[in-house]
Amino acid sequence: MDQISELTKALIAFHKKVGPVLKGTSGQFGRYADLHQVLETVNPVLLENDLVVTQTFTIDGDLCTTLHHVSGGSISSTVKLLPNNSKNPLHGWGGGVTYMRRYALLGILNLSAGLEDDDGGSGGAPKPAPANDDFL
Repeated sequence: MDQISELTKALIAFHKKVGPVLKGTSGQFGRYADLHQVLETVNPVLLENDLVVTQTFTIDGDLCTTLHHVSGGSISSTVKLLPNNSKNPLHGWGGGVTYMRRYALLGILNLSAGLEDDDGGSGGAPKPAPANDDFL
């Protein structure tokens, strides 16, 4: 079987097992899943299925996200980092990188961040669907 077929089979197995990416961090515009929460959710299931994601920078400074399979198959997606008007340019750049890493990771895995983690307060009952701007 070719490498892409093996990667596809592993990605299907990943999707069958990965749980929801919960929005557990509060920010200026509401709750969201931060990069740590996304990685904490997906990495164990990726590894269980012989998958790993790397995020690197191109020579032009763009962010390249690659999903690798142990067979050698991989898929990549590159996004341009947007300028940030922060007073501290390094802080702005770092925040932009973190933001884009989160979106690129969710994108390459075809996931979204959904319900908030309410520490079991709802007893597992689903919450009403949030407005479109409540995601990520």
